[in-house]
Amino acid sequence: MHDIPPRALTVTEYRMMARACECGRVTAALAPPGVTGGPASYGPNVTAAATLLASTDVIGIERAADLMGWLLGAPVSTGFVSRCLARLDAALISAGFEDSLKDALRAAAVLGTDETSAPLTTAPTSAEGCGNPHVYTVRTMNAYTGGGSDLIWYGAAGDRTKAAITGFGILGGYAGVLVRDDYGGYLSYDKTLTGVQQCLAHLYRYLDDAFATDPVSQG
Repeated sequence: MHDIPPRALTVTEYRMMARACECGRVTAALAPPGVTGGPASYGPNVTAAATLLASTDVIGIERAADLMGWLLGAPVSTGFVSRCLARLDAALISAGFEDSLKDALRAAAVLGTDETSAPLTTAPTSAEGCGNPHVYTVRTMNAYTGGGSDLIWYGAAGDRTKAAITGFGILGGYAGVLVRDDYGGYLSYDKTLTGVQQCLAHLYRYLDDAFATDPVSQG
């Protein structure tokens, strides 16, 4: 029988003394390496686990915080998980990860793209340039072409326009085969493409529409 031992959160207390000299200057001890924040902080293992849970799949910040408590016995706040993602984002940007990802996407022979509306609260959608927020994705299609793992990129924009899509710096000048639907924002890229593949989900939808116009004769 293979099992996991019970999880328990280990708490270490550091007493960092502070003393004032006759001149009024207060000298305080420095926190040990890895200890950050205010009176309480989380260590590298808790931080790594929360970052992994929140970034590996689309489970949401609240769900990741719940899983930390249920699975690992380390209840954390949603704010802590959010800060973990912000630190991961900053580290990836400083390492040039997104630029490398976009370079690899532009070099792919086949790309797929799509967009969907993004539900936001009233405050963000009332901001300038965010009247119609959308999430965009561009991905390689290796799973459907030559096999192998795929690269997937997500981006968010405040509207659904070609300018917003081009601003992401992936599809502008792309010369491979693009798998897309008939959204007008993608049509202007066709002149630089090797080919276009209509999204099969949309093809089925068009066939259903054609059949519905006269089911008897279409049958």
